[in-house]
Amino acid sequence: MDPALIQNSVTSFMIICVIIVFAMVFMRSRFFTEVYEQKPTLVTQVILIVFFGILSIFGSSTGLLIYGAAVNVRDLGPMAAGLICGPVIGIGSGIIGGLFRFA
Repeated sequence: MDPALIQNSVTSFMIICVIIVFAMVFMRSRFFTEVYEQKPTLVTQVILIVFFGILSIFGSSTGLLIYGAAVNVRDLGPMAAGLICGPVIGIGSGIIGGLFRFA
């Protein structure tokens, strides 16, 4: 196998692990408890949108070039937000990641 491919795979795995660790730590907070009980306040929703948007920005800025194509995990933050916290938070964090991408 190509050593560069193995190195890029390991680097991608490390980036995904960092995002998962941040998400797991955040899931232990009171903000996630409010979402889990289906009673999130507006402030909680904004905080979650910003948090998962930052994860999206991190995933976008740590992309790799593999054979000339950019590979990143930008969509992991909004996807996790949408699945865990609902569509409003997922769409909001996706907009943040998309604005960063096009800026």
